[in-house]
Amino acid sequence: MEGERVGKWMNLMGSDLQLKVISQDLSIEKSQPCEHEDAVYIDFTGRRATDRDDTKGSIFQEANNWLIVIGDKDVTPALELAVRFMEEGETGLVFSKSKFAYGA
Repeated sequence: MEGERVGKWMNLMGSDLQLKVISQDLSIEKSQPCEHEDAVYIDFTGRRATDRDDTKGSIFQEANNWLIVIGDKDVTPALELAVRFMEEGETGLVFSKSKFAYGA
């Protein structure tokens, strides 16, 4: 069913890495998952957050129309894995513990 992913948190790596699709452009045909070496354009804003409901944290990185290649480590593991689980036309929130981002 179209739109069934919207508004639900999905565990990608347990509670340490989660994705919530917040909107979906239903005019775009359903896309195939990204594969290794696929090139994808993304827009994103990276924020520090204490929990997954914190959307007001300080911005540490922002990009618009940024070309990434899956597997080339162009972005954090958290963002790359989330992109692999998203479909074209979706907007999502990604919550990650530091081990999948810039921390240790």
